Amino acid sequence: MDPTSLNLQPYSSDWHNMDLQAHQQAVDLIDIEIAGLMRTVRQLQFRKGKHEDQIKYFRGLTTLARKLPAELLACIFEECVRDGWTRTPLTASHVCPEWRIAARIPTVWSHVYVNCDAKDPCGRARFWIEKAQGSLLRVTIDVANDASRLPEIMEILSARAAQWQTFSVKSILTSHARSVLTLCNPLAPQLRELEKSIVEEFNESNLPLDGDAYEVEVNNRFLHAPHFRRLRIRRNILPSPGSFPSSVTDLSIILTQGAIPTMSSVDRALQLLAGLPALQRLSILLPYQQERVFTPSVDATRLVELPDLRTLVLVGSPDMFRILPYLATPSLSHLHLRSSLDPLSYTYEELSSNITRFIERAAPPIELLELHDIDLSPAGFTACFVASPHLKELRLHESDIPDSVIREVGASCPLLERLDLRWCGQVTGRALVELVQGRSKDSDTCYSGAHSTDSSVPGRINIVTVINCAFVKEEDILDLSRVTQCRLIMAADDYCSEYPSVLFKY
Repeated sequence: MDPTSLNLQPYSSDWHNMDLQAHQQAVDLIDIEIAGLMRTVRQLQFRKGKHEDQIKYFRGLTTLARKLPAELLACIFEECVRDGWTRTPLTASHVCPEWRIAARIPTVWSHVYVNCDAKDPCGRARFWIEKAQGSLLRVTIDVANDASRLPEIMEILSARAAQWQTFSVKSILTSHARSVLTLCNPLAPQLRELEKSIVEEFNESNLPLDGDAYEVEVNNRFLHAPHFRRLRIRRNILPSPGSFPSSVTDLSIILTQGAIPTMSSVDRALQLLAGLPALQRLSILLPYQQERVFTPSVDATRLVELPDLRTLVLVGSPDMFRILPYLATPSLSHLHLRSSLDPLSYTYEELSSNITRFIERAAPPIELLELHDIDLSPAGFTACFVASPHLKELRLHESDIPDSVIREVGASCPLLERLDLRWCGQVTGRALVELVQGRSKDSDTCYSGAHSTDSSVPGRINIVTVINCAFVKEEDILDLSRVTQCRLIMAADDYCSEYPSVLFKY
């Protein structure tokens, strides 16, 4: 519209008002359009949400857990049970159809855990055994306070004794553990391992060696178990001599520490071991930060022969290692010695002497030697290495081994392949570099042809682990890495990453 026809003057207030109204109308129209678009967006978002829900649903149907074969799922469930989650089969069977199928596999139910203090332990035992069908059973009985239903429970379990592969009894009182073993069916042809854990405390120094009021004998309980070879004991006193069958090849004893200060006897330990000539693995262990006195043997000439022993693990305070000089182990290949206490700031002469005398006298073909928080004198180190010409792996933790002894390792242990040093405060990086480089040159000379059949020529050191050794510098690490594999950090499954892992590792 021409403003002159309305007698409006340019740039008058009426002219501005008309412009304002026009723009306001345009804004209102745009708002209406935006509202429509927002409504469309919300509708699209709603439709998108429905599709996303369907995507989550179908992704749930195609997860790895559903793709895995039932047999592999069953293996995972069994690992959960071994880690202590005893209700895994029951819980897994409520998750999804695929898991229910896996939970029907009998081996998933083969770990039979019976808590005598729980509600209806007999019903649980019967239910688990029925689900396990004919698979080999790993039976665990936990008796804390209520032992009134033990006869009924053992009757249910003993009916399947032919399927027992392992049997474990955990008890507070010795009498309850004895009752369980007394009620066991001796016809257990598949039994391979027995574990016995008792909380009740005794003072060993006041008990006779042949006393039976506190002992739970295993010797006469499984006479018809031809495969029974492994025994695990956890209590605060050493077992009495003759309480185990002589056929045992793998024995682990964890000496727990309670409120009663307990002393143990080297003679008692030697009498126990003398009745187990078939031993191939032996572990005697104290929990971390626990100390125990082992009274010396009254017979300095005593010697216990263990001709088949291949692995020996001792974890304890210095007195425990008084056992070593009285053992003859001509087949020993793996020796693990650990202190249960924090490392001493000095060399404990008796400890050093006991270890040195053991290795020198027995002259075993040791291939792996581990000294963890145990320090020897330089002369003790040298004597051990000279007596260990077959050594392939050396592990030292918190040891003040000097450079001169490192050089002795190179001369006395020509087969050494792995060297593991941690928190060793005296050894220098230059000594390690010279050792590894020298062995590398000798090995190259050996394989060049002239001496290829000479077994006395030292071989290469394939792996060197150096962790927190103060005098090993960065340039030393670089020099080592040029001739061998050099490791500077602990692995996830490292042998010293967690103390309890040593208990049943070997």
